[in-house]
Amino acid sequence: MVKTHGVKGELKLKFDADMLGYISSLNPLFFEIENKHLPYFTNRLSLRDNGEAIAGLEEVKSKEDAHLFLKRGVFIEEKNIDPAYLDADYNFLVGFVASDKQNVIIGVIDDIFNMPANKLVRIMRDKKEVLIPLHPDFIVSVNKTKKEICFDLPDGLLDL
Repeated sequence: MVKTHGVKGELKLKFDADMLGYISSLNPLFFEIENKHLPYFTNRLSLRDNGEAIAGLEEVKSKEDAHLFLKRGVFIEEKNIDPAYLDADYNFLVGFVASDKQNVIIGVIDDIFNMPANKLVRIMRDKKEVLIPLHPDFIVSVNKTKKEICFDLPDGLLDL
């Protein structure tokens, strides 16, 4: 989630508060613009305990410039995330409603499988078992309060 902050073009970013402790760098940040992840380098950064970060971007000088980033997806490089976070226990996701990035509900997660290569969530959809890899490239957002997870899945994955 992105909002403007102040008049100098800073952005207020929201991350999973648990995740911030596992991030080694927020530089660059990638913003989803026209279905592409475009890199922007920070020149100011302030992290807060609640999962928020206030970031100034090199090319953004005013609140008006910052409006380009409103309600855009924000991503970081996987190499900047501690592997311990990526290998974390995802059992808390059981019972979460899964949707795609168009907000179409996929179903409710009813199990997590710890496979050697990666973790999978199971969703029963139309009386069929659907397995979705819990890979950072596929996870758009996790809202623990609303018990929701949003995925950006490759075409055809739900049809396997």
